[in-house]
Amino acid sequence: MIAPSIYTLISNITQITDKLSTYQFTSGTDSPAIFTSYEMYDDSARAAIIITEDSGDNAGTRGQKGGEQGAEIRILGNKQTSDQLLRDIATLVWENLDRSALLISGFDSKGVYADLPIRVFDLDGFPGYSIAVRVLLLKS
Repeated sequence: MIAPSIYTLISNITQITDKLSTYQFTSGTDSPAIFTSYEMYDDSARAAIIITEDSGDNAGTRGQKGGEQGAEIRILGNKQTSDQLLRDIATLVWENLDRSALLISGFDSKGVYADLPIRVFDLDGFPGYSIAVRVLLLKS
C-alpha cells in the first residue's frame, strides 16, 4: 500500500535519481533503478533502490480505523560500487523521507518515520544500506 507512494517521492528527487542506474522497463524509456519488489536486474552499473513492504499494527482511534504500515528500503550496488556513493544515496533517501507526508488514496498519512541507514550485504556479498520505514495511516 505504501511502496508506490515511497517510489513516487524518491523518483521525483533528482539528487537521488541522478546517482542511480537506469533501465528501460516496459515503457521503453530510461527510468531510475527503483524497484517495488525483490526482483532486480543483475546488470546494475551503479546503484539501485528496492522498496518492499512488511506487516504493520493496528493504530486507529475510537472514531477512525487505521494502522501502522512498515517498509524496507534497500540501496544496493555491485561489488565495485563505492561505499561513499551508496551512503550518499541512503542519506538523501532518509533525509527526504523521514517526517515527510505521503499521499495514499483513502488514507491520511499522519507520520512517516524512517530510521537512520544501516550498512548491509546481500547473500552474494553485494554492499548496500537499509532503511526501515513506518507510516501511520488513518482511514479518511
